Amino acid sequence: FGNSFTNDHFKGKRFDYMLANPPFGVEWKPEANFIKKEHEEQGYGGRFGAGLPRINDGSLLFLQHMISKMKDPNEGGTRLSIVFNGSPLFTGSAGSGESNIRQWIIENDWLEAIVAMPDQLFYNTGIFTYLWILTNRKEKHRKGKIQLIDATTFFKKMRKSLGNKRHEIGDDQRDVITRLYGDFKEGEFVKIFDNKDFGYYRITVERPLRLNFTVNDERLERLKQTSAFINLAVSKKRKDSKAAEAEIAAGKQMQQAILDALNGLTHHELIKNRDEFTEMLKATFKKSGVSV
Repeated sequence: FGNSFTNDHFKGKRFDYMLANPPFGVEWKPEANFIKKEHEEQGYGGRFGAGLPRINDGSLLFLQHMISKMKDPNEGGTRLSIVFNGSPLFTGSAGSGESNIRQWIIENDWLEAIVAMPDQLFYNTGIFTYLWILTNRKEKHRKGKIQLIDATTFFKKMRKSLGNKRHEIGDDQRDVITRLYGDFKEGEFVKIFDNKDFGYYRITVERPLRLNFTVNDERLERLKQTSAFINLAVSKKRKDSKAAEAEIAAGKQMQQAILDALNGLTHHELIKNRDEFTEMLKATFKKSGVSV
């Protein structure tokens, strides 16, 4: 927050501060061998013990690197801030590298706040961005809590855009955002959650296949929209117009014959056995003289 770090909410604190704005969505393939080796051989003794994100986005590697540089809480601790796009927040299901990294951060109670920033703040992209604030020495009233701040409307329009940058955060907006963060009170722009609220499991629920068969107006309409039914009245004889017209006419007759035969089954009850329904269809089409 620039000069706002000197306001009353931070005076007298012995924290070290680290600020970073890494490039968004940069792949780490060129360094993959080195990073994987450190992850596998050093584990939590290195920088990347918590996990590795997908190869096309190294944002959470930057964050783990910064966490590794934090001072010990007994020496005053560290607060760090890093600007991300939305990917580190949402990418990766339970058990993935991204999810494991987020879990590690939250379970260690380092994530203090996430601030949703306005869009169009950067020269080369107009996307919304998010400021993550982490510390290894939370104040007592913040322990076990994560603060979410919606600052997406706190900006002023620039008189002249610079690339994709059309908005900027002025001193007034910066003071408001900092005050919301420092006050740590729920309100229109602030929500506060327990760490455990962000935990989740991925569960695959499977159930037996349940089929049912019947003929009614709704299903007949769906039949009319299927490719197989439509193609009955489509001709492939493009060079012979008369033959094509005859083929299309025959196809339309077949379509109508099928519909007429099926209309005779609309009074039947729901059938849950495929073989039984298939035999009933065969008998109906044979009786109607429809060859399918």
